[in-house]
Amino acid sequence: MEYRVHHFREVGCRVFHLTDSYVVMSIVAKGRSSSNLLKPLLRRLSALVLSYGLYVVVIHVESTENPTDGASRA
Repeated sequence: MEYRVHHFREVGCRVFHLTDSYVVMSIVAKGRSSSNLLKPLLRRLSALVLSYGLYVVVIHVESTENPTDGASRA
């Protein structure tokens, strides 16, 4: 999110993010977690979302259809 805000100047818009993890999707949707490792990341994400007026849409895709996995699995 920080990269998109600072490099693409995305302000006041919907941000779509694809993931193949239901866990990530639910944590981002709720905005909270009991994990002490995730709490600081969620706080930074929440601060960005609120300060730049973003609406984060997390979409689940199957691992075989995830377009971002190709480079990491090649």
